[in-house]
Amino acid sequence: MGKITVEIPDELERSFREAVFRRYGMKKGNIAKAMEEALAFWVKGIVTTAMAELTLATPEKPTDPEKARYRSMAEFLKKLRSTESFKQIRPLLGLSEEGFDGLIQWCEARSG
Repeated sequence: MGKITVEIPDELERSFREAVFRRYGMKKGNIAKAMEEALAFWVKGIVTTAMAELTLATPEKPTDPEKARYRSMAEFLKKLRSTESFKQIRPLLGLSEEGFDGLIQWCEARSG
């Protein structure tokens, strides 16, 4: 077993602990279990995979690949925003709801 020690903002820690409690309850080892799950989520690149699927699903063939990536990212973020798991994911990203909406707008502005 490896060991990683990190410092995170207090608000992120509080949000993470609350999410762990809601999902698994207050039991020894649940924070480690949730942290392992979060790291696996990140490493496996679930978001990257979903982005690739959305790009392949785009019916049009844009002439500018960079604009297409931003368009796909904006579409993905909008879909993510409408899911139930968004409430759990957003605190892990360290963004407020307004910040997340701003990220969507930023992607849309760059998509042309």
